[in-house]
Formats: sequence, structure tokens, C-alpha cells
Amino acid sequence: MKAQNSSKMFYLAALFFVLSSYLYAQDMKKPDPVKNETLNMLMGTWEAEPYDMMGSKWSESANHYIEVTSIL
Repeated sequence: MKAQNSSKMFYLAALFFVLSSYLYAQDMKKPDPVKNETLNMLMGTWEAEPYDMMGSKWSESANHYIEVTSIL
């Protein structure tokens, strides 16, 4: 009987934690993204100046971005 009550309490607590992530009491919402001038300055496409490597001209480009994912 005691084990049965303990398992019921465990399932009830687990259900509460799962469902509480979907509740937004008092207009709670996710925070705004962090605004950082250094990161904003680094974002975008970067082009390298052409350089010699093994007798040929090489140039590289890099695309830097932040990917925002959500678990909901």
C-alpha cells in the first residue's frame, strides 16, 4: 500500500513538472534574445583576401550565424 501511494505521488509530481512547462501564469514568457554588439559585429559572411597556395590563388568565405532552437 505504501509503495502504491509513493508511486502515485511520483507520477503526480512527474505530470506536474511536464505540464508546468506549458503554463504561462501572469503573462510569463521566454526572455528576449541577448543583444551583444560584439556578436552582432561578427555575424555575416566573411571573405578572405586572395592568397597564394601551392602555385594557385585561393580565397575563402565563412558564414557566421546564430541558430536559435526551441524545445517546445
